[in-house]
Amino acid sequence: MAYVHSKYEVFLYAEGAVSYEVDTKNDSGDLGSWGPHYVPHYVRAFMASVTTATVGTASVIALDKLSGATRTDDVAKLTIPALAAGETVYVDGLNILLNPGETVIAEMDTQQQTSGEVTLALYVEPSWEVPANESHMHKSA
Repeated sequence: MAYVHSKYEVFLYAEGAVSYEVDTKNDSGDLGSWGPHYVPHYVRAFMASVTTATVGTASVIALDKLSGATRTDDVAKLTIPALAAGETVYVDGLNILLNPGETVIAEMDTQQQTSGEVTLALYVEPSWEVPANESHMHKSA
């Protein structure tokens, strides 16, 4: 069977959040998460698009991987300097495999000193696999 090769972007968002925006001065801890439910995916890039100018010292946002109860810190990091709205900061060349049930979580490492807001996203690529071959997948009775 042939598969269409595809890559696409997904937003990281916090549970219960009313918007995708992250306040780089005041938000702390876990900022948002994403994970596949049916098809394994590779995370190829991690990015932040500035929606309100970032001012002051750079903020640092880390990407952690959660697999069951095991959390692997800092599989990628973004350093967001002072930038105007409309600019994007990214890190690419990533090769982070997420199986169904695994998650990546964006976490604030260093807050911006003055102000700013960003939206966080991932560039992902499906890893085409038959779900029955995945040990994380269980067919419903």
